[in-house]
Amino acid sequence: MAESPEDVTPHAAPPAGPVAPLGRRARAAAEAAEVERALAELEPLWTTERDHWQLLEAGSGHLPRRREEPQTVLMVCHEEVARRLTAAMLAAGVEVVPEQA
Repeated sequence: MAESPEDVTPHAAPPAGPVAPLGRRARAAAEAAEVERALAELEPLWTTERDHWQLLEAGSGHLPRRREEPQTVLMVCHEEVARRLTAAMLAAGVEVVPEQA
């Protein structure tokens, strides 16, 4: 049985105003929590495993690299996590090695 126009209820339009900023704040809070979780997982790089890592100068930044062979570089794809990881490793005194040409 087909619906008549009287039986169709239009969907309410999304509310305007403060709802959008709340959504942005919720996304920002979730993003910040994800950064903190990632940093917690990486914490050994500048604490308990600090002597196993070094920072390789690369362009305008640094890349975490294992000292032992094979010297594996840790690629961090999240810019905020990478920035804070590098800052924590530098503050902890992890060795910085120049980029090799």
